[in-house]
Amino acid sequence: MVMDKINGFSNLSKGLLERFQGSGRPDSSDLEPSANVNASGKNLRVVPSDTADISAKARRLIALRLVVDSGRQALDALPEVRQDRVKQARDRLNRGYYNSIEVRARVAERLDNVARKLEDL
Repeated sequence: MVMDKINGFSNLSKGLLERFQGSGRPDSSDLEPSANVNASGKNLRVVPSDTADISAKARRLIALRLVVDSGRQALDALPEVRQDRVKQARDRLNRGYYNSIEVRARVAERLDNVARKLEDL
């Protein structure tokens, strides 16, 4: 693909186009002299600049990603298996602790809080 015009301007040198097609970035020596130069050698033509905007939703996703990454780092710092917690969970399971109404209500409340936070994103 050959680019001979950018934003309606066709005063780009062949070397500049080749550098954009390659891996390098152009430097100011690659630009052809413009007809819009005053007596002191200053360029009078205004060249439009490129901009990029990040939406508010994208910013929230970035913040969420940072939280997730920090959570993963905290989990990585923990020992892989905590035998005392495994024993406690087995004991509770055998006693029917997790089938109680109180535990189910607490789990439902926590899941509801997580769902609300996800909706706010």
